[in-house]
This record gives sequence, C-alpha cells and structure tokens, in this order.
Amino acid sequence: MKVVVTCGHPQSDYQTIHQMMVTSGLVDAGENSEGSLNPQALQSKICKTYKLDAQYQDHVNQLVPGQFWSNAATDLFMGNLDNEYWGWADSNSIHLLEHWRDYEDNVRFVLVYNSPNRALAKALPFMPVDPESADQLTNSWLNYNDALLRFYYRNKERCVLINSDSKALKEGALSGLAENQLSVDLQPSDTTELEVFKEHDRYTDIATLISTTLRAEFDDAESLYQELEAVADLPSQEPLDKDQLKISAWKQYS
Repeated sequence: MKVVVTCGHPQSDYQTIHQMMVTSGLVDAGENSEGSLNPQALQSKICKTYKLDAQYQDHVNQLVPGQFWSNAATDLFMGNLDNEYWGWADSNSIHLLEHWRDYEDNVRFVLVYNSPNRALAKALPFMPVDPESADQLTNSWLNYNDALLRFYYRNKERCVLINSDSKALKEGALSGLAENQLSVDLQPSDTTELEVFKEHDRYTDIATLISTTLRAEFDDAESLYQELEAVADLPSQEPLDKDQLKISAWKQYS
C-alpha cells in the first residue's frame, strides 16, 4: 500500500495534479471505517482545533496532534485499507506533513507550487485589485512555499516537487515520476489531461500581467521561486517573457 498526500498553496492548482493521478489509477481517499470523515474533513477539524491561520500570514508550523487525532487517522486508514494506491489533496496538509510522515512509512508526498505571479493571477477574480491585497497574497505564498521547500529538503526520498505549470506535465511525465520516485504504479497519463483538468480562464494572461505589475518589488518571493525551480523534480521550464505576456494579454482582451 502507498498513500499519496498532495499538498500545495490554495492558489497553486494542486487539485489538478491530484486529479491527473486519479485518472491514472490513484484512488481518491474515501471516508473512515465508520463512513463519517474523509481526510480533508479530518485535517480541517485538526487545524480548527489548533486555531491555525488559514491565510498563512505567519510562519507555517508543523502540528503534533495528540492520541485522539492519531486514533481518528487510524480509522481513516482502515477505511481505505483495500486500496493499493490511494490518497488525497488538501492545502491544510502543510501543517501535518511531518505528522503523516511519521505516522506511516508508506505515505508519499506530492508537493505542488507555482510562481507568485500565477498564484496572484488565480486569486485576482476573488480579491480587491490593490497593492495591499497583493502584499497579503504574496506573503501567504511565501510562508506556505517556504514550509513546503523545507519539508522537501528533509524528506526527498519520499517526495516529489512539482510546478503545476510545468511543460513536462503535458508530456505525460507525472506517472513516470510517481513510479520512479514514489513507488506508486500509475498508468501513463493522457497528454491532454492537463488541459481537461486545469481551470481555464479566458483572461489568464491579463491577470498574470496585472499581478506582475502589482508585486514587481517582492524580491523574497522571487528568490524563493527561483530556488523552487532549481531543485524541483518538474520545474516550469518556461521563463516569463514580459513582452510576450503583454502581446498575449492584448489578444485575449481584444
């Protein structure tokens, strides 16, 4: 049995990566043995109990849940015991990465990130378009992905680090990566899956151009993104061309 925990910032498109694995044979985690609690609900209850900042404006800490929560985790694993490869996707997993690592040796981690500009572009339809909101989102991205990267460095033998905008995803690289580095045997992915599951926004490039303008001075976020790209198993491989972005944004607008 292998359990795959997919984790990423709320604006990282981590759900897409999980759904791609599901279509390739990973079983989406069911409820516990009593049929009353799935992984996302369990983690939400844990985070609520410990009164964690859901916006990640502060340093992201790892939780050490007590025996009560360990018993609940056991019930969850028992409910999914018949599945050879199963897992879930949840941004709240960032607080519980070490917990799941220590809980079961067969847990593997798919850690998903994207650029701070892409994250802000995805959030723009749901937030005020002003520098203060951009500051908050960028700070959230920075704290979350700093914790993600630190966990990756300490646990490379059980993790893969993926940019959700990686070109390699369109070439079917995900299933091979899962097999070679996580010992999770998935069927080769259809190269069209990324287009099927990624949320399409007609104004993606417009939003990215706006976000680039709003957060052009965040050197810390850009430095962290470059570090993520340098060590990732599937980096973007697609540097941001601002001139081309302006042309593409104008075409979308017109």
